[in-house]
Amino acid sequence: MSRLISELKRQFFRIETTPRSEQSHPSILELESEPHSPDRDLQSGIRNHGTAELQPDFSRKGSGGSGGQVIPKNGFLLQVKVEQKSKRAEVLIEKILVVNRGRIALKRVTLQVQFGDDIIEKFRKSSHELLDFVIKGNGSGIACEWLSRLVDEFGHRHLGSENLDKAIDYVVNGLKEDGFDNVHTEEVPDLPKWVRGDDIVEMIDFSLYNRIQDHNVSGKIVVFAQKWMGYSKTAKYRRAAMKVQEIGAVGVLVKSITPYSLALPHTGSGARGSRIPALAITLEEADMLLRMQNRGKKIVIRLDIKSHPDGIVASRNILFEIRGDCLETIRVAFWTAEEQGLLGARYYYKTHKNDTHERFVFVSETDQGAFKPTNWYSSFEFAGSKKQMARLDQIVEILNDYGIPLSILTNDKQGDIQPWADEGIPSVNYLPDRGREYYFRYHHTDADYMSIFKEGDLEYTAAIFGVLAHIVANTEEL
Repeated sequence: MSRLISELKRQFFRIETTPRSEQSHPSILELESEPHSPDRDLQSGIRNHGTAELQPDFSRKGSGGSGGQVIPKNGFLLQVKVEQKSKRAEVLIEKILVVNRGRIALKRVTLQVQFGDDIIEKFRKSSHELLDFVIKGNGSGIACEWLSRLVDEFGHRHLGSENLDKAIDYVVNGLKEDGFDNVHTEEVPDLPKWVRGDDIVEMIDFSLYNRIQDHNVSGKIVVFAQKWMGYSKTAKYRRAAMKVQEIGAVGVLVKSITPYSLALPHTGSGARGSRIPALAITLEEADMLLRMQNRGKKIVIRLDIKSHPDGIVASRNILFEIRGDCLETIRVAFWTAEEQGLLGARYYYKTHKNDTHERFVFVSETDQGAFKPTNWYSSFEFAGSKKQMARLDQIVEILNDYGIPLSILTNDKQGDIQPWADEGIPSVNYLPDRGREYYFRYHHTDADYMSIFKEGDLEYTAAIFGVLAHIVANTEEL
């Protein structure tokens, strides 16, 4: 495998050498949105957008618009192309139709345009070669083989467990054998360890989250049997322990945060700071309890909890680099203690943010499944400036040209890389379409095996991040 890694570094992580005098300076600005009708197929609409070509008059300061109305033909996406040899221009666009999650508004917008190198022209060929290499060529299958060995041979990797320590050593040794640069670990201290026991729930009431304070739950176990409304909206029930504790509840059972179940509970964080037991139960059990209550049956529940905290431990983040001849170093991290509150990533940021010998220019991660994008609900969830978003969209267009359906959505929630995003560093969280529903069928369950992946999932995910790294590391400024 080290030969393949060397080939990758040689071919794709070197500085592009197109002379600046031969580069044009177009700028593509896109105001993007979801379609007005949520039922309409994104795939057919997101790229069949109305395009407005502006030839602005830059002789008048603060103006330069064509004076007309610029409205996209179908409400999906407005693209404004401006050709100008100068490095900066101001474009005034009047009455833009903005569609944002079903809302329509007419706005007057002034866009500051910063012209730079054309990413599409400069990187399309090499990026498509990289995609071919990982998806169809000698790189195909490597990601699947690598991950399957890790998860099959080490099983669960709970914080503080022997399995986790052995898995970290295995990954480090493998990365060194594969020829990556600066492979090492960094200790993360003061982490909370807990031990799972044989917890028993035996069949006092069910009530709605927003009306919990209206019910007398003193001395009772509260059961939440909420409907699935998507992960971000439904996960609040998992964080209800403190809320029900304050009004006298002695325990809480939460219907697993998932749209689908085969009698598997889904665990997750959320009960931090509460002194009462909080457990996840299966969809089937929660719905049964709700039906019984609706029939007027008194429900008695006995909890026998064996899970418990087990002191403070240390763990390790894994770091490695791809240096090559790039303008920027590519650094990859395996964070520890993610489920305990993004602790590994936050400690790394804390210990590196003031390092005068390095600066961070871009961060990215995937936290909702390493799946192949199959439709236009797949996206880069982006935090950063409009200028950076316009540059990133050129990278997305390169991926689109290869046949990969991917769009950009702004999102200030960035998971492990949140500290960097808060600092203003452009950040991307890859969210494939199957990361929105399919992922949560297996998320945090005993069914989370390699078999959940379909053909091409890991290859496409690796290739997409490879293109991101290839372009960003060889670009003076995103």
